[in-house]
Amino acid sequence: MMRILFAMLLALSCCLAPLQLHAESLIPDFLPVSALHFRVQDLPNFNSLSPPTRWSDVRGWRPLGGRWAAALDAHGAVIAIYDLSVTENIVTADWVHLGIVGGPTFNLKTVVAALRPMQSEGRPPKKLAQALKKLTKETPSHLEADLMPADWFEHVPWTESARRNFAAAGLVADQAPSSFRLSDLDYAAVAISPTLFRKAIQYLKRFNIDLTQIQYVRRADGGYDLLVRGAAQSAADLGRPMKIADLNSVSSGFWETIRWNIAGSVIGFAVGLIPVPVVSALIGTALDRFLTFEGDVRDLHREAAREMIATAEQDGGPFSAFASLTPNERKRAGISMFISNASIVSTWNWIFKGGEKSWRDNMRDDEKRAVDARGWLTKHGETLTPLNTRYAFGQTASGQRRLYLLARASLWGRHHPTDAINYGQPNLHVAERIAVESASIIVDFGSHFIPYVGGIVSTAFDQALRGPVQYTKALESRLGGLLEEHMRIAHEDWSYELATIDRQRVNPLESSRAAATNLVAQQRKRLGIDQGPIFNDP
Repeated sequence: MMRILFAMLLALSCCLAPLQLHAESLIPDFLPVSALHFRVQDLPNFNSLSPPTRWSDVRGWRPLGGRWAAALDAHGAVIAIYDLSVTENIVTADWVHLGIVGGPTFNLKTVVAALRPMQSEGRPPKKLAQALKKLTKETPSHLEADLMPADWFEHVPWTESARRNFAAAGLVADQAPSSFRLSDLDYAAVAISPTLFRKAIQYLKRFNIDLTQIQYVRRADGGYDLLVRGAAQSAADLGRPMKIADLNSVSSGFWETIRWNIAGSVIGFAVGLIPVPVVSALIGTALDRFLTFEGDVRDLHREAAREMIATAEQDGGPFSAFASLTPNERKRAGISMFISNASIVSTWNWIFKGGEKSWRDNMRDDEKRAVDARGWLTKHGETLTPLNTRYAFGQTASGQRRLYLLARASLWGRHHPTDAINYGQPNLHVAERIAVESASIIVDFGSHFIPYVGGIVSTAFDQALRGPVQYTKALESRLGGLLEEHMRIAHEDWSYELATIDRQRVNPLESSRAAATNLVAQQRKRLGIDQGPIFNDP
């Protein structure tokens, strides 16, 4: 029956108009219209966007602050900005821990515990109350049950090579494997269309996603550590820095948004071809976790650069790495990064409205919230020491100290700002965010076989928890970029604050500060940036 329904779906799906990026078709020919995460009618508009600057267009470099560099064309004009502290292919050759699947707390009770406190936070989204009402109707035994059942491995089709490896390791038929890779699962035995599944997995390799490089390793408590490492790439690709702004084509960041959106569509399509819940959950959770963390790295590095633009535009630029850019160069870089960090739906509206107006409106909104926050804090007796118009130290009469994100309104108070660092409780935000990520992977896994978890609970979780946390992380990343420049220019010591912000990212794909600093030095040497604007041979 499932195969018949799937055949009908494909028959009803119209062919996609090709979406081209240079000579490359971004949308694979096997992907039906129904699998796309954006409107098909927008495809002609997407194709009208100008293509991005290519790596081969770069002829020279100029340093920008501590970790950025301006890419120059043959005439010395700035055509793009790169972040030297992160590479295009973010996952390294080392195994990286993405989360835990299974175990004593891998249940819906953990999700309820994460969501319930949000009911008292300001004006919670309506979906939150609906999700909690649905969850609390479950029996205690159901809420506390491990979403990865003890006999899960009996429902998984293993490849012959995996079975041989299990036998060689002394594993008997009624034992869960101590470790396995996603490539050990025999998808051809269960996929509605093995051919389409293979095509989808092959397509994902262009995003550095390879099933042979994703594994689950059993823990002492019965759960599994989810690990990933990057697929093999050429040395040149591994060493290429990440482009964060394109001045030749300010809409080029939109291409990246489209590319990764299509990757998510392909993942959803591939997982949908697997009718066995535990199999679809194992592969879907792993790929979704990777895509989420990978996207967060890109977004947060871009946010740090956005602060450099805002500092130059709004604060006069004494601590901006981009102060040496011309006003027009900063404008184009600001628009490019603003569009890059937007969603597919909202981005198209902003491009239509006008990128510069939307970008400047966003900066003005930040300023207004910061003014309101300063007024609220002063009214309530806090002594403020500003870093700039958007960040400030606050100290209460009792001596409690915080470093505030003035442009980020707190959930529980209209004008009370969120703090980036609570000096009295330096581990508070880290613990909160680890709890959010732990619950997030449970929601992701459970959504593959509990319909309402994939619906209302997932939506409520994103709106009440993950979304607000990500927005706060974005402003913390901006603050981090500003503090780096304070250290570089004024030789101030912000090492404690930067280390705290780094820990609060709670992203396993993010490099340590020491590794990032070392990478910047290597990139500067490799590209000849330390010698000034050196022009490369074509």
